[in-house]
Amino acid sequence: MSTDWVAEYFTAMKDCGEDISIIYGRLPEGEENQAPEWFELPHDKYDGISGMAYLLRNAGFSIDVLPSLKNDSYRFFKSVKGILSVLPHMGMRQQKWVRFDRSVAKLELPVSERIAWHLFSEQESQYIVADSKKLGVTVNSYLLFHLDRAVSKILTSPEDARKWMVPVNMRGAVSRKNEYTPQMSFLGVDTQADTTLTDIHGQVLKAKSKAFHWGAWAMFNAGFLAGKEGIRKDIKKRDARNHSWTGTFSNLGVWNIPGAGSWLFGPTTGRTYPVAAGCISMNKRIGITVQLHEALLGDIETAYDVVDLWSKHVLSGNQESEHSPKKEAETI
Repeated sequence: MSTDWVAEYFTAMKDCGEDISIIYGRLPEGEENQAPEWFELPHDKYDGISGMAYLLRNAGFSIDVLPSLKNDSYRFFKSVKGILSVLPHMGMRQQKWVRFDRSVAKLELPVSERIAWHLFSEQESQYIVADSKKLGVTVNSYLLFHLDRAVSKILTSPEDARKWMVPVNMRGAVSRKNEYTPQMSFLGVDTQADTTLTDIHGQVLKAKSKAFHWGAWAMFNAGFLAGKEGIRKDIKKRDARNHSWTGTFSNLGVWNIPGAGSWLFGPTTGRTYPVAAGCISMNKRIGITVQLHEALLGDIETAYDVVDLWSKHVLSGNQESEHSPKKEAETI
């Protein structure tokens, strides 16, 4: 049986002591103010999009085709170009945190005590979409900018540089026999105190133009060069050297599934990506989540501090953002 090297990376994370669960929360229609019904799926079997489709199908909803990457396809030269773009981002990096201890043992807690969430109203969600478009950026860039501001005020300091992983859905541009198999890559986004909203959006567009996601995909799939044991040794080596990006911000996009209610989504967290923030727009309502790795020495209240500040910044009118010329936003 051939090895799926993208999935193998997450299996290796699990073998190195990490929880690789992707988290989903369901809020039935009329019960949006109640506690969500939580679900966990392993990241070495699913990615965010395929896990969402799996749960919706299990709930009786018809999902014929999964969201896919548009206007992009594999070319060998893209992978080469992309690898050259990715390589400068792959060195050892130590994130400065207010509090951080890698030696903290994994905590076996229920989802409700690990993940903080906020569900925007339909009117607020419309505002987010409209304001993003007015500023000439995607909702993805808009939310990442405000997430970064919140994290810089609670978990790091505004003066400290930060680095975010932004997953990219590769489905449609790559093929796998099992549609649920992880089919995602990522972009790298750097931020600091003076980073503006248009800076972040510009970085995303530039990374895409340099085929960063194709380079990252190629490097995931080049895992066979190191082998299964080599992947685990690399994870342990980076851990021993306190390697860390700030975290992951993953947006599952827009889903319109009548009768499905509202949903929440949270990506996997780990010591090398200790802040895990997620977003999904389901039936005209945007939901956001934050999960903090145990190493950050926070608790669910700290996660809610981040979510609350994030949501407030999102709806604040963007006083600290840089207004770019109006243009139609490009999506990822």
